[in-house]
Amino acid sequence: MQSLENSQAKTRADESSTSTALKNSPFTYLDISLIPTNGTGKTIVFRQVKAEMADNFGHVSMQVPVGEYDMVAVASKNADVKINSVTEVVFPNKVTDMAAVCQKIK
Repeated sequence: MQSLENSQAKTRADESSTSTALKNSPFTYLDISLIPTNGTGKTIVFRQVKAEMADNFGHVSMQVPVGEYDMVAVASKNADVKINSVTEVVFPNKVTDMAAVCQKIK
């Protein structure tokens, strides 16, 4: 059996440091969608707001059903972002400050 630490999906922000890459960034929202790769099951949607998270903004930990997912994460400044799929993200108005990543998770 794998330890939990070895089975967790990690991003570049997950380093030995106690702070995240987003902590001191200008971004105020972090939207994450986990989309099942086989097309069955529900998409898991998660949102963080910097004002509510203080020092933990950008640190995400969640339990999800076993399976394979495409993760789409978008960090934005003052925007209500909607992740519709791996290839479609809807931004309100003219969003100029944002960063995005897409990653497969098993």
